[in-house]
Formats: sequence, structure tokens, C-alpha cells
Amino acid sequence: FTQSPLCFFLQFLNENGYSQTLTVKSLQGPSTKDFLKIFAFIYSFICPNYEIPGSKFEEEIPRVFKDLGYPFPLSKSSMYTVGAPHTWPQIVAALVWLIDCVKVTCDWAAGKSCVRGASAGYRQSENGIDFNQVFLDYTVKCYDQFMEGSDTYEEADAEVYAKLKNLYAVDEPHLESLQTEARRLAEEIEKLEKEKEREPDRLASMRKLKASLQTDIQKYQNYLTEIESHSALMDQRVGSISEELEAVELEFEAVKQENLRLKNVLDHQKYSVADIERIKYEENELKETLTKLTKELDDEKQLLWSEELKYAKIKESVETEIAEFHKLARKLRLIPSTAENANGYDLQIECNLDSEESLHHCRNQINVRIPGRATHAQ
Repeated sequence: FTQSPLCFFLQFLNENGYSQTLTVKSLQGPSTKDFLKIFAFIYSFICPNYEIPGSKFEEEIPRVFKDLGYPFPLSKSSMYTVGAPHTWPQIVAALVWLIDCVKVTCDWAAGKSCVRGASAGYRQSENGIDFNQVFLDYTVKCYDQFMEGSDTYEEADAEVYAKLKNLYAVDEPHLESLQTEARRLAEEIEKLEKEKEREPDRLASMRKLKASLQTDIQKYQNYLTEIESHSALMDQRVGSISEELEAVELEFEAVKQENLRLKNVLDHQKYSVADIERIKYEENELKETLTKLTKELDDEKQLLWSEELKYAKIKESVETEIAEFHKLARKLRLIPSTAENANGYDLQIECNLDSEESLHHCRNQINVRIPGRATHAQ
């Protein structure tokens, strides 16, 4: 059971002036009272003086359908539960059949259509010629000529053709121009289809290329983020080592000043043997301390040099990747901003890895120049 019968049913009621406003939703489960009003409205086209039965409608309505020749029996119990899901589809089918009976009755009615708001089959022309009447007159005239022994009906054909042209106000020059235009459009469509079959789908290939480039950009952004994190970690380590180196240099300078002071004391004062022995002992300790601090300073400088080499290699790798990106972008005509596929965006990356601020600037530059990618890059 679909809504199509309901739509047909609702259209008939609305077109023929049913007093109440109905919708498809309201017709999905109407009450018994609404059903009686709808039945009386439709049946009034066949029996104009019909009124809603005051009692025993459950017997009268099935009898009316039976008298009209409805092929399926309607039970009395179905009249009490017309809006129930198991009953309403059968009732709708019977009402649609009744509407068809109304239309058949109107077809055979003399003079004019008895249905208010007559359908297109009963449309009249300005001179009062009814289309169905024209067709019936043509049929009768051809049959009469056939009975008289005629095998051709040119005169009747010309007459009905003229009447139909007047009925529908046919504009033959306009019709011929429309036919010519239709043939031209059909030829153009056929030509375009052939051209489409010969040429590859450039839009699909460009979309595929765009998706590939967006994937590459995402990969480079992820890699740049990783390099930025690693660079920040290296900066922290370099800062820590620099602080340690400064502390060692300060300590070394303090020991050096103390050594000079002691040497000056030794040069300008007279010492006892015990003082000399003590001074020599302290001198040896200071030398050992100085040697140890010098070694630590050399180790720290060596470590700093090693970290600077690693940083230089990472910087060189990033610059190489950016150069490769620029090379690929030029091949794909994405840079400069005036290139064919750049769409006005400046996709050239200018990155200086010597400072953390420059790395942030580089990433923000990429996110700004490629709209819609900032969220993925973060």
C-alpha cells in the first residue's frame, strides 16, 4: 500500500471542491465520520440527491458498492474500523474505484462534464468544440463513409485536423522552428558525447592530482612539525650545555685568579719551609684541578661541536627537502603565485632554521598560504 492512491484520491477531492481541507497525512487514518462525508461527496456525482445515511450505514455502503458492480465484497465490520491499518487500504481501493465510476459516468454524460473542475479530457475550445465530441464525430463520419464503400477519408481527416488545430491553437511556423531547434540540439548533444568519448576526463585527472598534492603538502607539514619539535629539543640541550660551559669557564677564571694571587704572594714574600711545602702541595692540587677543569672544558666543547654538527645536518636535510618541494612545485606549476595551477596562492616556502621564531613563522606561512590545511597541519 503506497501513497499513490491517496494522492490520486486527494487530488480528486481538492479539484472538485470538497468542503474540508485534507492532506495525505490526514487521509492515512480518518475517522468513520470523515469517511462517510467523503463517500457521500464522491457518490453525489452519480446520485446528486444522495445524503449520508443516519443509521445502518454499515449495511447501505457495501450494498451501494455491490449495486455499482464493485468486484470485491466489503464487510460490515470494516465500516466500523475504516481508519484501521488493516482496513483502510481496502476502503481506499474501493473509493478510487468509485472515482473511476464517476469519471466513466461523466464520459457518457450528454452535453458537458458533470465533474466540477473537469479534467483535460473535457476541455472546451473558445468556439465550444469539445475534444471528445470532435473525435466521436470524426469516427461516425468515417464509419458512414466506410459503409458507403469508401476506403479513404481525406475530407474527414482534413476537417478534424483543422478543428484540432483551432482547438489547441497550433502555431505551425513556431512548431517547425521548435522541431528544427530540437534536431540541432540533438546533433550538438551527439557531437559533444563523441568529443567526450575521445578526450580523457581532465577534471578527474586534475582532481586526482590535487588530492596527491594535498597529501604531499600534509606529509611535508607533518615532517616540518617533527623537525620543529626536534629543533626545539636540540635548542634546549644546547642551552643547558652552554650554561654548564659558562659555569666551568667562571670556575676556571676564579682558579686562575687565585693562582696568580698565590704566585704574587710567593714572589714578594718570604716563606718558611713549611709554607713552601704547603704552597707546593696546594699548587699541585690546583694544577690537578686545573687539568681536570680543562679536560671537562674540552669535553664540553667537543660535545657542543658534535651537537652543532648534528644540527647542521638536520638543517641541511630540511633545506634539501624544501628545495625538492620547490622543484616539484615548479614542475607542477604551483609556484610562483602567477603559475598555472597556483590559483593565486604563494606556495613558496621561505624557512630559516636558525631560530625557533623562524620555524613558527614558516609553519604559519604554510598554513596561511594554503587555506583549509591549517587545521590538519596543527
